[in-house]
Amino acid sequence: MKLKLLSLGLAGLFVANGAMAVTETFDATVTVQNALTITEDASLNFGTIRAQLATDISGGAESEVASLIIAADGSGVTAEEGDTSVIQSLEDGEPGAFSVGGAANYALLTVTVTADSTGITTGAPGTPVFTMSDFAGYVTTGANPNTDFASGSQVRASADGSLSFNLGATITVDTSLDTTNDNASYDDGTYTGSYTVAVDY
Repeated sequence: MKLKLLSLGLAGLFVANGAMAVTETFDATVTVQNALTITEDASLNFGTIRAQLATDISGGAESEVASLIIAADGSGVTAEEGDTSVIQSLEDGEPGAFSVGGAANYALLTVTVTADSTGITTGAPGTPVFTMSDFAGYVTTGANPNTDFASGSQVRASADGSLSFNLGATITVDTSLDTTNDNASYDDGTYTGSYTVAVDY
């Protein structure tokens, strides 16, 4: 009899404890940050040059066009003369420099650079321009520093999600005008052009 009463008492205790159970609903959150930041630390500068258009471009007479290359790794400037067109460096320029932030740790980032179609110009209609092309990158900080990369390539960010790189490019003389048929020439002054740097996952 005592054993039976004890069993009934324990059963009642379990029922009482079960009646004290509580259920609540709680929130869980997650923050999405896909956006990256990019900062221009130094502008791409082709320096001071002497520039001369080709004498005659009719019928493909100018097969080699003068150009100037800014090395992305900062190693220097290379001027290449054309058949009759000329670019000579008087004062060296320097590559552009950029910093990227907000990426995930060791993320692979695609860096794409596109030049504006108007070229580098004084803005005056009908005057010669320079064409900007062949953008080249050089990683300064990231998972693989001191490495070259081409526009459109993937570059790995560092452990804290940061990436810094230099940007070099090539300019060439205008191939739509010449000194003989158009009586055209480059005037002294500052020529300006734009380009776009896109960085994404």
